[in-house]
Amino acid sequence: MTYDTFFRLPEDKQKRICDGALKEFSAYRDHYSKASVNRIAEYAGISVGSLYKYFSSKHELLLYLYDLQVVQEEPKPEQIHSPALLSYFQEKMKARTGSETKTRDLLFRIILKNKESLLYPLFVEDIKNTLFYSKVLDYLERDREEGILREDVDLEHAAYMYLMIDFIAYNYCDFKENEPEYTKESVMKFMKIYFHGIYKDLDRDEKTVDL
Repeated sequence: MTYDTFFRLPEDKQKRICDGALKEFSAYRDHYSKASVNRIAEYAGISVGSLYKYFSSKHELLLYLYDLQVVQEEPKPEQIHSPALLSYFQEKMKARTGSETKTRDLLFRIILKNKESLLYPLFVEDIKNTLFYSKVLDYLERDREEGILREDVDLEHAAYMYLMIDFIAYNYCDFKENEPEYTKESVMKFMKIYFHGIYKDLDRDEKTVDL
């Protein structure tokens, strides 16, 4: 998914559109279908026609806001070392502070509250078009080139699972009615399972099940 036309706008206009979209999506966080492109344009001080030049739908605009969190948290190249994906995750967790984290939490909760219209399409149809997916897949490919991944690991499945963990953690905390600050700790626990697995010395166990 490209946003070339949007990126050519002045930064203040980009910000007005993003802020207007967040305001509208937040107001209708439990009923995403009622969020209005007209009101987003009004908040941003532009015409509806202009908004459609930058985003084909409110869904594409929400996906852009999702991707924007990836850009804001993006580690510098010198911060990434082997294993690349693990290093990437650790640096991104360090970057989750302040207003960016609040925006991220809001977006995730909106997506989780609207599973049929947002969560399921995101992970069935849209995820491979996001910057986040591309980044994760790039780091997995780097780790494979260094020979530190198991040969039988399917990279697309591994990238998909990595991306799902954030939503699993948010959903878990929402179900448990945990405080928002617990979400980061929950993500760390799920990611530990992702990177290290749950079985000890499984490959050397005579009872290993052929998977």
